[in-house]
Amino acid sequence: LSSAQAEAIGLRHRGHYRNLANRFAREYFTSHQAEWYLRLRREHDNIRAAIEFCLGHPGEADAALDIAAPLWPWWHAGHLHEGLRYLVRSLDLAPGPTRSRGYGLFAASNLAIRLSEFDRALALLAESGELAERLGDELLAARVKQCQGHALLHSGHPAEAVPLLEAARDDARRLGQPRDEWRDVNLLCLAMMFLGDPCAEDLGRQAVQLAEEHGAEA
Repeated sequence: LSSAQAEAIGLRHRGHYRNLANRFAREYFTSHQAEWYLRLRREHDNIRAAIEFCLGHPGEADAALDIAAPLWPWWHAGHLHEGLRYLVRSLDLAPGPTRSRGYGLFAASNLAIRLSEFDRALALLAESGELAERLGDELLAARVKQCQGHALLHSGHPAEAVPLLEAARDDARRLGQPRDEWRDVNLLCLAMMFLGDPCAEDLGRQAVQLAEEHGAEA
């Protein structure tokens, strides 16, 4: 293969996995959830190859974020360190104020929280929130609140987490984002449990109902 042919194949491969990541994000909170996890496990090496191609080619770092960021729930399934490494490398190469960077910062913060890197997560979220405001992206703004609440909750500050999670839940509901609403309700339930608030039980039922309505295993 000539270098031009190899480049063209790499770009097509990258495009395919960017589309796959977007499809996963759309279909994750559905009855196809388990199928997606099996598919991504099979595709793991191809996902790595697509991201590495982007990271090795000037101007492709946003595309790396477009692959790595939507897959954040899958990185949680045993690939936290790998997912965070890819996101951080991509963010380093894509400093522009783009939508891709905004969601990449959110995804990286999400993984950092699971690794108990709370200060790092909150720093990433601060920039993601600024980008959401600059771009007028209400969904990203809602996800930033969700993750800020998540970080506060898991670092031992449930009372401070509650208003952020309530605002994120209300935004998710208004924007028609059931998976985000489910996550907000779940985190609120946990916060209320820590605070000894009896409404935790009702929030738990709401989370189960949301998952059942959408066929998700949650």
